[in-house]
Amino acid sequence: MAIPDALFNRYRLMLARYESEHVFVPIRSMLYQAVIDRGEIIFVDHHGGYAVRDGHGGRLIVLAWMFSQDVGRNSLNEPVPVDLLSYSAESREIHRRIMSEFPRALDRLEGKLSLIPRGD
Repeated sequence: MAIPDALFNRYRLMLARYESEHVFVPIRSMLYQAVIDRGEIIFVDHHGGYAVRDGHGGRLIVLAWMFSQDVGRNSLNEPVPVDLLSYSAESREIHRRIMSEFPRALDRLEGKLSLIPRGD
């Protein structure tokens, strides 16, 4: 499985811009939250997926993209391989929707960031 180069490049830029270990991206159209970190993007269900066991719990991960530590690309224009981890029976449909909705969610977040003055 691979994701488009433009989406991977945006993911890396988002991490660099936030200067944080994690970036939270709401995907409102799906009621999901994407959690971005250096090695993966996880997609969390915010509309009912919740589990508790032994007093611990939280929202359910429905899908994750795991990036290899050595993403050996020869060009910034190459698709990037990911290991797709699915935690749902509908993972193919969810992945298809995420591929169209996640870039839009990034657009919205980047639009909000451009309104925030930076302390450069």
